[in-house]
Amino acid sequence: MLAGLLSPDNPAFQSAVLPFLLAAAAAGLIRLAGGGGRGALLAGAAVGLALLAAYVAVLGTPPLPPRSSGQKLFYVAAAGLVLGIVLDLGRVRGRGLALVLLAFVAAASVWVGWPAWNRLAAAPDTWMPAVTLLLLLLAAWSLARAAANGIAAAVMLLVAAAGLAIVALTANSASLSQIAGALAAAVGGFLVWNWPTARFPVAGALLFGAMGAFAALATQASLFTRADPWTLAPLALVFLAAAPAARLGIGGAAVRAALSPLVLGFCAALPAALAVALGFWLNGGVYTG
Repeated sequence: MLAGLLSPDNPAFQSAVLPFLLAAAAAGLIRLAGGGGRGALLAGAAVGLALLAAYVAVLGTPPLPPRSSGQKLFYVAAAGLVLGIVLDLGRVRGRGLALVLLAFVAAASVWVGWPAWNRLAAAPDTWMPAVTLLLLLLAAWSLARAAANGIAAAVMLLVAAAGLAIVALTANSASLSQIAGALAAAVGGFLVWNWPTARFPVAGALLFGAMGAFAALATQASLFTRADPWTLAPLALVFLAAAPAARLGIGGAAVRAALSPLVLGFCAALPAALAVALGFWLNGGVYTG
């Protein structure tokens, strides 16, 4: 069984084991090469690198220019990774980083969903592209604010990506589910280095690579799959979990620091679980074909 799981041809290996191991290894190597300053700051780039490798393993290298929303995802993640690294090297922080993230997420969602936006002239009552964009902007703003609070942003990204992977599976979107699962696994590989003690900041390299990919995946799921829109909407609430989790502090400072990611993960998992339950109810169950 273990040999099968570690087979390069196994979808579970491609979308879970591979990105997890690559992200964990890359984060450590980037930190080692760059030192405690620049290396730690750029360690989050490991998430985007692992996701791109997993994409190639699952779907192959996409053409340029891309011809479908799924192919655009690869270039959104690559562009986000490069932009995030540039912003990190330029020491862009706080509100400036948040505003650039909002602009990038908006551009990514509109580009991936352009065929649906293009149909608005003929069918102005088609509201899903705009609603999807608004929810993603809310998520991106909350994520950027949480980035200053240890690894909270990474925890929420992991839970949201895992929830999206399961919802996509209930909507018969196996490849989308695999890439969303790869994103969750890559973030998990980064988090291995950061619990119970946070060692690397959640900076632009991680935020732009991972949130750009999530925005592209969520847009694709919302506009171009058979997923019911109500199954995806609760995922936006995952990114609001930091506020209620902060009210559940337990113990002294050291204990609270160690337990806060777990508490946050629990709070974030509640809306993700709602999305999954709606997926089973409205989308028709898990894809097995």
